[in-house]
Amino acid sequence: MLIPGKTHSEPWGTTFDLCSEGYFQTLSRTLLRGRLLSRSDVESARHVTVINQTLARRYFANENPVGQRIKFTTFEEWAAD
Repeated sequence: MLIPGKTHSEPWGTTFDLCSEGYFQTLSRTLLRGRLLSRSDVESARHVTVINQTLARRYFANENPVGQRIKFTTFEEWAAD
């Protein structure tokens, strides 16, 4: 994972799950900021993500994580295979 504009000495690691609209409601999860995924996001394969509090605190500290960019390098590794 890379976050443009943020420097670091060691690789940042994270895990992710692909999901569809309704995932968070099914798990009874509460949204703290931003918005949840929509059917339109899923159908048009938009590059959007919902992150948890741990990732927000660790990588964005006192910044608002909404609207920030995250690059998941795992997708690039898959494309190279």
